[in-house]
Amino acid sequence: TSSGVLLVISDLTEEYRLEQSRRDFIADAGHELQTPLASIRLAAEFLMEGPKRSEEDEKCLTTIIAQQERMTRLVDDLLLLSRMESEPPLHAEEEVDLCRLLSAVVEENRRHPLAGRIGVEEEYECAAPAVVRSEDISRALNNIVENAVKYVHEKFGDEEGGRILVSLRPEQLFWSIRVEDNGPGISSETAGVLFQRFRRGDSHRARGKWGKGGYGLGLAIARKIVLDAGGDILLHPSDAGAVFEVLLPRKD
Repeated sequence: TSSGVLLVISDLTEEYRLEQSRRDFIADAGHELQTPLASIRLAAEFLMEGPKRSEEDEKCLTTIIAQQERMTRLVDDLLLLSRMESEPPLHAEEEVDLCRLLSAVVEENRRHPLAGRIGVEEEYECAAPAVVRSEDISRALNNIVENAVKYVHEKFGDEEGGRILVSLRPEQLFWSIRVEDNGPGISSETAGVLFQRFRRGDSHRARGKWGKGGYGLGLAIARKIVLDAGGDILLHPSDAGAVFEVLLPRKD
């Protein structure tokens, strides 16, 4: 028998060029949208403070402001994701206690407008030291917990029965943070694409009336933040809810 080596060389120049063009477009579009969005907000608030209006006018102005806020969050997320993908990761500058950080995230989401009848439970012991950028990790964890709040509320509405469990436990090299909910569930097919930009999962996770859902950027941002911190983020699909697991390096 004969043996040999097969060498395959692929030219990825065009792919890199297209990817850079996409990033440049997102960044440019985001910056260009900031000014008109601010003008829309100012105009709507000016009209809100004016003479007494009809109930229908009041509803229209309230809708304009709500949608402006959603579009502003979208632009902010686009610019953040574009920056994170274009620049090298920032090195961690501080040692933080993940228990304290996680507790603050949970408490913030207990006050979420949709969390009124949702039972949000915690299972962890302090301390859990890690060297990370606390602001970034807080944002990533908040995106995941808030995601759970939204979809549990989508299933249960204002009825009781919704549950979210946030836990933290040590592994050999990582801290494992799990966010488990009993919401609509996620299929295995959806699990493979859920961390991609603008992917929002199954049809029952589509935007509701007036577009109250997100744009599918929150989990993409969370994943990029966690990967840049040297960790990983996993989704364990289930028909009885969702389980997200964040792995962050333990402090040596």
